[in-house]
Amino acid sequence: MNKKERFKMNAYVTMILRKDDKILLIKRSKTGVADGYYACAGGGIDGEEPAKNAMVREAREELGITVRKENLKMVHIVHNKQALLVGNESIGFFMEATKWDGDPQNMEPHKHDDVAWFTLNNLPQNTIPILKHVLKMLDENIFYSEFGWE
Repeated sequence: MNKKERFKMNAYVTMILRKDDKILLIKRSKTGVADGYYACAGGGIDGEEPAKNAMVREAREELGITVRKENLKMVHIVHNKQALLVGNESIGFFMEATKWDGDPQNMEPHKHDDVAWFTLNNLPQNTIPILKHVLKMLDENIFYSEFGWE
């Protein structure tokens, strides 16, 4: 990188979809990014796209549900440096939704092997580590964290 070029960081959105004491997880497959791990629905933010718009789009694309922006609550931001995710460094916007239209289903079987509800105290062993970290931060009412910098 030359001195005039500024560093550019990848940004992504993740939706924690809650129903009672459960959250919805998808098992990634054939994507080249965190394959074999359970994670929440989400993805990259496109250029000229606000984070909440990206989350609404990803919810529709991945789960076939309609979530309105006003039903998304930003619950955590994480500055991430983890090999499982795209690039060396990224910023993640985690949003919670408790209200949506439609029944969540696997709309991208070419990218996901499973979509299922799990209780927070019984997540699959192969849950992506950053999600476990963020859920712990939420439990401790921490809004911002850094992960993978050790």
